[in-house]
Amino acid sequence: MAKRWFPRSSSLGNYFSCLQRAAFDRAIHQGLVSVEDLGLPEQGGCHLFQLADYGSLVHAAWQSKVAQSFGEAPPTAAKITELSAAACRLTSDDFGFLTESVERAALQAVEAMPSNWRDQTWVAELICKPKGVQLTGHIDLYCGETGQFIDLKTTGRKPDHNRAKPTHLYQLAAYSILLKRMGLKANTGYLLYVESVRARWAVLCEIDCTSEAWLEFEAHCEAFFKYLTSAALFKQARPNIGAHCTSQFCPYTSICRDKYLPGPGQVFGSLDNKAPLRTNMETTL
Repeated sequence: MAKRWFPRSSSLGNYFSCLQRAAFDRAIHQGLVSVEDLGLPEQGGCHLFQLADYGSLVHAAWQSKVAQSFGEAPPTAAKITELSAAACRLTSDDFGFLTESVERAALQAVEAMPSNWRDQTWVAELICKPKGVQLTGHIDLYCGETGQFIDLKTTGRKPDHNRAKPTHLYQLAAYSILLKRMGLKANTGYLLYVESVRARWAVLCEIDCTSEAWLEFEAHCEAFFKYLTSAALFKQARPNIGAHCTSQFCPYTSICRDKYLPGPGQVFGSLDNKAPLRTNMETTL
């Protein structure tokens, strides 16, 4: 019998974009197919992992400045060293600049937090895995007294119009649902975006998790969670090839690209031509 699969809250936005990605993740977890069978390319040391390791360093530095306790133990000194060695490639192997950059991003995140955060008790990396819910999550920061929870995102691009990125809303909805199933408060959720390497800006998006619209959104999300673990997923999952394939760093992009997309087309003309470009109006005149 195949192992049960519990989707991670952080992956839900990606699954909404492409069910094929959910099907691959579930099939690998349940032993229905292996990474070797899929022929996935070696990912070690790639830009994606460097960004992820850098984000982990910022999270750890930020949480250490705010949290009074940890649901899951913070990274050890050895783990920090390991993450730093990988992430340092983003800063041309300059460990000094990496350390400064992480510290700036962490401070920017602290400064952008809700104004009353200093008066509250925060738990970092709260583990959420209530019985009867086929979903797991680790919340970056949670305050039980107020029911506030925060998810930090390090990114190179500001959210459009300073609104939360849609894929991240599904993750926040999962946290809200998990907290409620654990008998904990979930009143206000925050998505905190911080520019990764330069730390020049931060955007705090607040979500009222008690509003009618949000409760409706939660209901849609909860139905989707159940669908992901049902037999229908494998029958109905289809590749959804688009810009999100690369923007969401899908590990299966090469599979869909090589299987479904035609090979490279022929290129005509040359950009090396130094002749000035003429507009249609100029040509017409």
